[in-house]
Amino acid sequence: FFFFFFSFIMVLTKRQKTQLDSAVYEYLHLSGHPELAEKFVEEVKLSGVTPPPVRDDPLQSKVTGLLEKKWTTILRLSKKKSELEARVRSLEAEVAELQASGGGGRIRRTRDASNSLPQQPPAHVLKGHRDTVTSVAFHPVFTLMASSSDDATIKIWDYETGKFEKTLKGHTDVVQKVAFSMPNEDGESLLASCAADLTIKLWETHEFACIK
Repeated sequence: FFFFFFSFIMVLTKRQKTQLDSAVYEYLHLSGHPELAEKFVEEVKLSGVTPPPVRDDPLQSKVTGLLEKKWTTILRLSKKKSELEARVRSLEAEVAELQASGGGGRIRRTRDASNSLPQQPPAHVLKGHRDTVTSVAFHPVFTLMASSSDDATIKIWDYETGKFEKTLKGHTDVVQKVAFSMPNEDGESLLASCAADLTIKLWETHEFACIK
């Protein structure tokens, strides 16, 4: 385990390595393995950490739940990768069909073009808002969708499963628009919302806490 861990962290910056070490230490403690956690600290020569939960340790507060969050990100990226691979296979089949058609620059369609439009019944009907839905935004990578409403709330859904995930409260008037940012190099993105209460709010997309 330690050999694999050391090989992996060689690509990390010093700051990232410290955060990852601290997150592993916290995870081992919370999983009921305090002796292993202390042995790990000795092996990686990690200093300045204290057993969780710690309220006044700025480093520990930054890494709390970090491994779980990153694992969730990995699962979502893995799912997206599978979807993209399926799309690539579909496109490759279309290219092969085009080449086999012998020219004309067009792919022979095996079905009516109208089939490409949304068909009944819908895959999911998402219910939960108490007033008019004003906007919907899809995450550019993960299967997340945000909806805003006249009821002054934002709701988060998994659009693949149709599962409701969370209601975001903070605005005091109609939420008019929501939008996701592209993920940064750490896989983290933001959700922005604007409302008739004359405010714009930013939400992180792990726990969907309002950060500004």
